Amino acid sequence: MASPSRIYRGFLGNHLIRVDISFPRRLNDAGTIRYDWWGAGHDTSEEGYLIAYSPLQANKDLDAFSWPDPHQGDLLDQAQATIQRSGATHFIAPNFGFALFERAWSLRGFQELFLDMAEDPGYVEALARPDYGHPTRPD
Repeated sequence: MASPSRIYRGFLGNHLIRVDISFPRRLNDAGTIRYDWWGAGHDTSEEGYLIAYSPLQANKDLDAFSWPDPHQGDLLDQAQATIQRSGATHFIAPNFGFALFERAWSLRGFQELFLDMAEDPGYVEALARPDYGHPTRPD
């Protein structure tokens, strides 16, 4: 009988494919900040999700914020193509960004969000609503 390491040698380490939403990627002029779909800026000198710019940090007006459109028709085009191409041979893991709390602090700023929790909880509730700025479409 073959050892487990022989059986899985060509499989482990290359069995997972991450899919993301399709949107135009952009950097600041210096190339030090990469903006996500929501407009939060990630530090490019760090691996992962270090937020270097929070678009609601200076102006917390939710109505003035340019919300991304979750109904945009081509958001999942690249993900669908990847799944069709590799879904039968790989595990597919979605990477749709942060959960509600992480998304809220990435937009508002970590310290600012915690202060808002104490001083303006209604604002935090509105910010964390997944449909704020884009109510669910009627069927």
